[in-house]
Amino acid sequence: MSAVLERQQQGVQAAPFAPKGNLELIHRVDFGLGGNSEAYLLDGWSHTEQFATWAIGSESMVLLSRRPEDRHLVVEIDLQPFVVPDSLPSQRLAVLVNGRPIAALRVAARSVIGFEFDVGADEPVIKLCFQHPDAARPCEHGRSEDRRALSFYFRSLRLYRMETKAESALPIRVDGFESARSKAAGAQNPSLTEMFLNLESLGCDCELGMIQRAFDAEPLGLLRFGTTPLPSLLAMLEAGFEKLGLPEYTEAEPDHLNEYIVYDTAYGSSRHTWINKTALSPEQLLAREQKRISFLKRKLLHDLEEGEKLFVFKHHEPRPAEDMLRLSQALRRYNPRNALLWVGPHDERHPSTMVESVHDGVIKAYIHRYFPKEWQMPDCRNAWVAILEQAYLLWRTGRARR
Repeated sequence: MSAVLERQQQGVQAAPFAPKGNLELIHRVDFGLGGNSEAYLLDGWSHTEQFATWAIGSESMVLLSRRPEDRHLVVEIDLQPFVVPDSLPSQRLAVLVNGRPIAALRVAARSVIGFEFDVGADEPVIKLCFQHPDAARPCEHGRSEDRRALSFYFRSLRLYRMETKAESALPIRVDGFESARSKAAGAQNPSLTEMFLNLESLGCDCELGMIQRAFDAEPLGLLRFGTTPLPSLLAMLEAGFEKLGLPEYTEAEPDHLNEYIVYDTAYGSSRHTWINKTALSPEQLLAREQKRISFLKRKLLHDLEEGEKLFVFKHHEPRPAEDMLRLSQALRRYNPRNALLWVGPHDERHPSTMVESVHDGVIKAYIHRYFPKEWQMPDCRNAWVAILEQAYLLWRTGRARR
């Protein structure tokens, strides 16, 4: 164990990021080739592959160093289970910190999961233990000749320090987490999934979130599944999302399908909960959502300050360019490297799937006027892939020039 800590101290103990908000990134572990995971891994891991490392057997462990001030923490993990349709549609995962269980859930597809926990002053290190009792050998399922007992394909792990105490150790789960199979042809393409994970939806509706889901990309996102008009978004960015999720500004009502919808009365937005009104009382639902919004708000502020995501705003009706320039300026106040992908309806001069750079840090894409349920249609998914491949290239090229 001491050798693992020594390797961390030599090269990768802390990430070069100075936060402005209340989340500080203290460990970034990348499990693919060229990553730094060897400095953190204990037992239960296979060899490093191009994109990730398989956790094998029934248990895998990661060891992280900590400072005295690292007491209230958030861990975020990007992973994907080994699944077999019909015979093994999902795998169970339990997480322990220094021997204490803090999360237990079932994972059916590639997901990004996060949860909060505290460590005591007398605990010198953070030992994460991942228990995965459903690990299976591909050779026994007719998938390949691979005899390893595969559980989860770990891509990355990030550990953040919080300024305030964690309210509970309940896991922050990804929306729609139980879906067992991909909804899009080619969704297992790692490059497409990676591209969709690097997008942060800012509104105004759920369409990008549903497209991400179709390609097995489930990033944690505050505004991913909701309605956020542009004036509301600008007000949130200006105020640092200060009032979002506070009890006095948060209400919940079931919709016509009996799903609870959470309404933000401070800025004028709403978001899905994916919870039927028969599952929780309104009081229980609001307590859950206030905690969840608090976590996702901190996560979005960190992403804005870090400047490593392509932020996306989609709208249904034509809007003047000045509106998007205002949004771009609001994003860049958090980090000058932040870029905006503005997705709007196509017209006679701009055919669907056309993409162009319209201003420094602003990329515009044109698309058919899709509605919430149409994301399941192949032409809708194909159109999103077409515009995002172009926009992603423009974004990466622009970053390389700076």
